[in-house]
Amino acid sequence: GLLLAQRFPVVLTAILALLGGLAFFVFVVRPLVGLAQRFVSKPATALAGTLAKEAVAQNRFDAQGQGIVNVSIDGQAVRLLARLENDDHEKGVLVAPGDVLVVTQIDEARNTCRVTKI
Repeated sequence: GLLLAQRFPVVLTAILALLGGLAFFVFVVRPLVGLAQRFVSKPATALAGTLAKEAVAQNRFDAQGQGIVNVSIDGQAVRLLARLENDDHEKGVLVAPGDVLVVTQIDEARNTCRVTKI
């Protein structure tokens, strides 16, 4: 705009400056952003992302309804302390190693979860 202001009327200068800015965006900025987007990694999944997903019991749950489960987060196996839902625990549901469970609650502060048997 400053280079054109001395040679053209104000309205034409504004239009040419606008077109120049648009051309800069289309031919320089957009391709650079597209190039940078190719190197962006997939966002990591937090522990909360395992809610309503399957977990596999690693050991027999104890009398209090607690045991270790394996959940998959971003393709990696993570072990968590799990507690049976109160309804399942009161019914006397037994969990053996290898049983498939569903995660119903997550406590990220304590790295624990609540599960129910399928």
